[in-house]
Amino acid sequence: MELPPRRSLSRSILYAFLLILLLGGILRWYDLGKESFWTDEAFSVHHAQEEHVSEVITKVSETEAAPPLYYIILHYWVSWAGSSEVAVRFPSFLFGVLSIIIFFIIIRLFFEYRIALLSSLFMATSMLQVLFAQDARMYSLFTFLSLSTTYFFIQLYLQLREQKARFLDYTKYAITLLASLYTNHMVVFLVVGYTFVLLWNNSKKEVWKKWLLIHLVVLVMSIPLIPIMYAQFFSKSAGLVASLVAKKVPVFLANLGLVMFALPLLALMVLVLLGIIFKEKIRKSATYKIPDIFIVVGVLIFSVVYLYLSFRSLTLFNIPITRYPITTSYFLIRHSYFLVPLVYLYTAWRIHKFNFRVLAWFCVGMILLTNVIALSAYYTHSTKPEWKEAMGFISEHTPSAPLILLDNGGFSNEFIARYYARQEQPFIKLTWSEEGRKFRQIDEEVLSRQLAYRPDFWLVLSRNSKTDDYYKNLLDSRYQLVVSKEFYLVKVYHYRNPEVRLQK
Repeated sequence: MELPPRRSLSRSILYAFLLILLLGGILRWYDLGKESFWTDEAFSVHHAQEEHVSEVITKVSETEAAPPLYYIILHYWVSWAGSSEVAVRFPSFLFGVLSIIIFFIIIRLFFEYRIALLSSLFMATSMLQVLFAQDARMYSLFTFLSLSTTYFFIQLYLQLREQKARFLDYTKYAITLLASLYTNHMVVFLVVGYTFVLLWNNSKKEVWKKWLLIHLVVLVMSIPLIPIMYAQFFSKSAGLVASLVAKKVPVFLANLGLVMFALPLLALMVLVLLGIIFKEKIRKSATYKIPDIFIVVGVLIFSVVYLYLSFRSLTLFNIPITRYPITTSYFLIRHSYFLVPLVYLYTAWRIHKFNFRVLAWFCVGMILLTNVIALSAYYTHSTKPEWKEAMGFISEHTPSAPLILLDNGGFSNEFIARYYARQEQPFIKLTWSEEGRKFRQIDEEVLSRQLAYRPDFWLVLSRNSKTDDYYKNLLDSRYQLVVSKEFYLVKVYHYRNPEVRLQK
């Protein structure tokens, strides 16, 4: 690992990068608070609003599959900035913009400015990068921390190799690595990747001693995470298996539970390990250059697939790779997406090496056009259930606080419905699965007794209702349907009880 001679940052390069950064910021800020919170964001907001940090950690241990750092940051942030959509998503927006900066700095360590600018442009305009920067979850923070850790690893490694490492070099790497550990369990793959770099470069014995020592220190400081990881693994895996099977994931894969989300990273680690094993053969063949036309074809295939996934879902061998277009997908891709900047870098580097500038400009144009179309799909189509609009519709048609029957009334839907209700409204959860994901539902006669003296009420069906139209058909047969409306992934129905006189 050698750093090229440093060149001073010219004014034109600086202005070009600032324009890219401004573009990335605008794309991430645009319509930041337009859409309602979705299921996972409901958990983020709820945890952040706990009164004490200890309660935040407890809730994260019980309901999440990630360490608590992001939720602690969000806890202090919302206590000052409030819990509006823009306020809650702002940290993700900020870390999304900062990721562009640190990405540019890392690339500039090894490559010339054109490659750094092009890579940053791909990242700034990527629809999925924008999506995660507008999502009140920890993925944007983890992307920033993983990039920061990589930067400080490079600095530390170069100093270790020259036996010039200072306490400050260790500290910067350890702090960012520790912050990453307290943000996402997937950081273990970063450490494995860094270790592969040492193996590839035949590091000296002294380097290995210091490498092991610094990670031993980080491991000791991560001991508080052990009970959290234990609680999360056993509380989430059992319910996740049943949920994956219900989504038609093959049983042998579903039984992996949380481990299934690490499959893309495990596959990548296997490839890297094979590269280490056969590194001499790879080095001998390093002079072989993939023909430019192969890269052009690859870009075309990527564009077609990416645009297809932006408008259509994808299922392979009955495995839902994306249950919805990727503009609304939160499946396997989110847990490995912090590695995608490597794709931006390789693509930019390879395009820069083209012999014919026309082909280079064609590939850049295709990638940017693909990003623009994907972004237009993201901005112009609803990507989250329209709870805000649905609850507003209910409030407009019933000024007093109406009773709401909530199908699939688990915690997240109830929280979101209450969040967007303009007043304190009574709810009846028709179905729920709060204890170990065990499905339960209200009996017909029990529901009839609860509605006996109600002049009117609303039924709200969410996108993942487990009873389909069971309750709607039941209510249609017993009560008078006054008005109904379908929003994106949310349906509302207003019923009147003809046996009870309305209060004026």
